[in-house]
Amino acid sequence: MKALFDAAEAWHDRSTLYDDYRRAEDRYNLTGVQEWLGRQFSFADNTQEAVHGWYMFKEGFSHNLVGLFINEYLVTRGLVVDPFSGSGTTALHAQLRGLAARGVEVNPFFASVGATKLRWHEADISSLRALIDRIFLNGNGVDSPGELPELTSFKRLYSEEVLAELFRLKSRVTQETEPGSFARDFLLLGLTSILELTSSAYKTGKGLKFRKRREIHSIDDVRQRVANKWERMLCDVKEVRGNLQAKGIVPGDACILRGDARALPLDDDCAELIIYSPPYANTFDYNEVYKLEMWFMDHVKSYEEWRKVKEASLRSHVSLRIESQADGDELLEKALSFVQTDTRGEVQMLRAYFSDMGRALAEQRRVAKKGAHVVIIVGNSSYRCVPIATDVILARLAEATGFKVESIRVGRRLNTSSQQMAVYNARDPEAKAMRFIRESAVVLRR
Repeated sequence: MKALFDAAEAWHDRSTLYDDYRRAEDRYNLTGVQEWLGRQFSFADNTQEAVHGWYMFKEGFSHNLVGLFINEYLVTRGLVVDPFSGSGTTALHAQLRGLAARGVEVNPFFASVGATKLRWHEADISSLRALIDRIFLNGNGVDSPGELPELTSFKRLYSEEVLAELFRLKSRVTQETEPGSFARDFLLLGLTSILELTSSAYKTGKGLKFRKRREIHSIDDVRQRVANKWERMLCDVKEVRGNLQAKGIVPGDACILRGDARALPLDDDCAELIIYSPPYANTFDYNEVYKLEMWFMDHVKSYEEWRKVKEASLRSHVSLRIESQADGDELLEKALSFVQTDTRGEVQMLRAYFSDMGRALAEQRRVAKKGAHVVIIVGNSSYRCVPIATDVILARLAEATGFKVESIRVGRRLNTSSQQMAVYNARDPEAKAMRFIRESAVVLRR
């Protein structure tokens, strides 16, 4: 309870901070909670949607959110851009609307997921089914699974027989397919999608957590799960082809580019609409959440490569080595002045995060056409019981970059840790601070 006591003792009058937040909210046309919008901030809808559901990316948003803003801003041609592409939801939705799209993603595994989904139209269903039959026919435990990655989590999270079968199937896929072929990428994505289902862990925002009840899956279970996944993916291809043909839509020119949102590999004035959700300033390391997939797919082969991938990401978590940062936005600095202790480096991380996002916003202004809209889905956070109004601070940075801030649309309220909630409830019974902890869409115009 020491940290809880410290937070309570460090509580000071924050009314001036809250007043500044509210003035900024008024300036940027903050809305009340729009629950219909907030429902689209979740990836849940995509799990049942053809192709979108090929991989469960819990940090993503619904493809319907992309459609909502495409419709609102009457985007019928031009380029749709997502500078934090994740699993490719934005680019895929635009492609299926017949629009051109580019996603930019720094994480190699996320980039491969999105790129594979965008290539759905390359699928030869009959050839893939025959290929799957050969993989299962010749993969009855005879082939060696090969050398396992050095990531120790594999041996901790899988039974020996399940781990061997997963890597044996991977070996069979690579033996039967050509490097870079759609068939290889398609089958490996399906196999990778069951890694969590066959392990003794599950994903949380902060990483992998052991299940309360360890489930040891059999080889037959692994094979059945991946067979079901591959069949569903094939059915998705057939469904999408039929839907587009019925509507007379030709898939748009869409692809995922490996790159950094702080230095976009895109031309000036090319984007008609930019829509994305960056990593939140919540100290969660998204690389850690998906480390099994990254190592399994050979995007990372050593701890040195693993370190480089983490260091290339946006500075949104304290596990990075972040040097002392110069003061940032005035409102951010005012909020940070109330963070009395910084034992984990949160203050420097937050300065680094908003510095990185400032660079990303400058790049978005460069690539956006005049009059184009930018939509940022972002969640606010709380440190040492101090609310960090990320949506408002990003709006301020965007305005300083040259954007017009049209509105901040609140989709839903968020909670913070139970420890912080106890302090908030005790020290802030009117919930003056909790109103700033929310998830919003920041809408800009070039």
